[in-house]
Amino acid sequence: MFKLLGGLSVYFKYQPIRTDNAVFRLHNIFTTVLLLTCSIIITATQYVGKPIQCIVSGLPVDVVNTFCWITSTFTMPDAFTREVGKEVAHPGVANEYDSTQEKKYYTYYQWVCFVLFFQAIMCYTPKFLWDAFEGGLLRTIVMGLNVGVCHQEDKKKRKKVLIAYLMRHQN
Repeated sequence: MFKLLGGLSVYFKYQPIRTDNAVFRLHNIFTTVLLLTCSIIITATQYVGKPIQCIVSGLPVDVVNTFCWITSTFTMPDAFTREVGKEVAHPGVANEYDSTQEKKYYTYYQWVCFVLFFQAIMCYTPKFLWDAFEGGLLRTIVMGLNVGVCHQEDKKKRKKVLIAYLMRHQN
């Protein structure tokens, strides 16, 4: 599981110069990683099981399960009130396929992993755009003045260069 989710740790690395506030980081980093983690766990069938298992006999199980996952599944509403083990195998599952009975279809589960991944991309997009437009300008302007341990003469030189730059590019 760690190998699967270990790549997401890159988002949590410490940045000494921050160009955004805590709420922006919480939205971009925490929410993105949470959504990506959920999407990865849902698609990793070795950890959470198969997304759907169809009852099949005489056909290749993997092929039928893929077909059942791509198409929708359904339940028979009147099968929820029947006795499990005698009349039905499981609540909602009946063996009657005539056209007079209503079927309730479920199609949401196929899209959950894709929607979570898309939401993660949308949460990360503002940070990506901000970093692209900012282009490391703040890191260049700071010029290492955020480090507390340096010689006073170096610090004075850097401050002088920074003030000259800011005065020159005031507007």
